[in-house]
Order: sequence, then C-alpha cells, then structure tokens
Amino acid sequence: MARISQANVIKSLKGEKDKTRFLPEGISIDPLSELPEPPQWWKIEVVLMYEKKGAQLMAHGMLSILDIEYLGWFCLLACKIDKLWRAEETPSMAMYTQMNSLSAHLGLNPIGRQRFQAPPSAKKGNKFKK
Repeated sequence: MARISQANVIKSLKGEKDKTRFLPEGISIDPLSELPEPPQWWKIEVVLMYEKKGAQLMAHGMLSILDIEYLGWFCLLACKIDKLWRAEETPSMAMYTQMNSLSAHLGLNPIGRQRFQAPPSAKKGNKFKK
C-alpha cells in the first residue's frame, strides 16, 4: 500500500523546491449571483427561509451551485423542527445532528466557516533575510 502524500504546507516547510510534486490545491467554484427558483411543492415558510438564507450566503460569496441541494435540505429540516416546537413536541436528536452537519456544510457555524478562505494578502518580505 502506498503511503499518503504529505500536505503542501508540510512539503514547503521541509524545503521542497520542485513544485510539480505538490498536490493540487482543490477546485474553484464560482459563487452564485442569483438564487435558483425553489421547487413548487415547498410550503411558503420553507420558501421564505430558502430565500432568506440564500441571500445571506450569496452576500458573502459562500453559496455555489453545489450547495443548493444542501440549502434546500437545511430549510426543510429547519421548518420541520420549528413545526414540532410549535406543536409542543420535542424534535429528535437525530434531527439536530442533521441540522448541525448541514449548517457546517453551508458555513453557518464557526467550524463550518473555516473551510472558506479569505483572499490572499500581499506577502511581506522576510525581515530576517540578509
């Protein structure tokens, strides 16, 4: 079995000069500028949440076409949990676990936002280099 390749950060810290040995940094997906229409069978409260959360995510450039399905699941589940609370019933922990994982995927919680990187800043010169 082949060993797992080291991360690019580790390779650069070790002084790897050959850039062809570095792993690809990942794929780049353009963020959406317009929210796709929700399905016709959704209830109005789900559509309103979809439009609200979609607008919030698009404003920060955190929503791509790959995230639309997760956003739909998130909105459906959030409205289901809200409906249960209004009926004075307690939602199951499995529902909260699903909600947490969907929130992390969309970047709606602090840990989930870590996957979104800030634009690179200008590098400063090495002050110790002579």
